[in-house]
Amino acid sequence: MMAKAIAHVAQKPFIAVNHLEAHALVIRLLHEVKFPFLVLLISGGHCQFLIAQDVGKYIKLGETLDDSLGEAFDKVAKMLGLSYPGGPLIEKLAKKGNGARFKLPRAMIKRSGCNFSFSGIKTAVKNLVQKLEMSEQDVCDVCASFQECISDILLDRVSNAIIMAESLNIKINDFVITAELQQIIS
Repeated sequence: MMAKAIAHVAQKPFIAVNHLEAHALVIRLLHEVKFPFLVLLISGGHCQFLIAQDVGKYIKLGETLDDSLGEAFDKVAKMLGLSYPGGPLIEKLAKKGNGARFKLPRAMIKRSGCNFSFSGIKTAVKNLVQKLEMSEQDVCDVCASFQECISDILLDRVSNAIIMAESLNIKINDFVITAELQQIIS
C-alpha cells in the first residue's frame, strides 16, 4: 500500500511484482531454462513445489503445511545457540558432525504428494537439546543429523514432484531450486 501511495503521489506507474514468481523466474535471467520446468522454491517464509509453465502460469504441486524450511533452519540454529541466519552455520558445523548419531523424524516421506512439514523436526531437536549437555561435538552432531533429515525429506519430495508432473503429462525440461540467499558479513 505504501508503494502504491508513493507511486500515486509521484505520478509514476505502479508495477506489482509477486516476489515468489520473481524467485521462480530469476534463473531465466542467468541461464537458458525453458518452460515448463520444475521449481523447488525455498525462502524464509515459503517452501513449495511448482511447475512453471510460462510467466504467470504455474501449477502448485505442494507446499509447507507449517514452518518453511528457512524458518526451521533458523529456529534450530537458535536452539543450538547459533546466530542468524542459521543455514550457513548449521551447514558448516554439520561437516564436523555425525549425521547418524540422532534419528530425527522424516515427516511426510513415503507419502503421495509434495507437501512438507518441518515442525516435528524442530520439536525433536528441541527435545534433544534439553536432554544433552550440548558439547561442541553434540552441536555438530545435531546439525549433521538435522541436515541429513532435511535432505531425505527433500529427495523424497523431489521424486514425488517428478511423478506428479508425469501424471499431468507435462514434460519437465529442467529442475530449479531457488532460495533466498543472505550474505554473511563479518
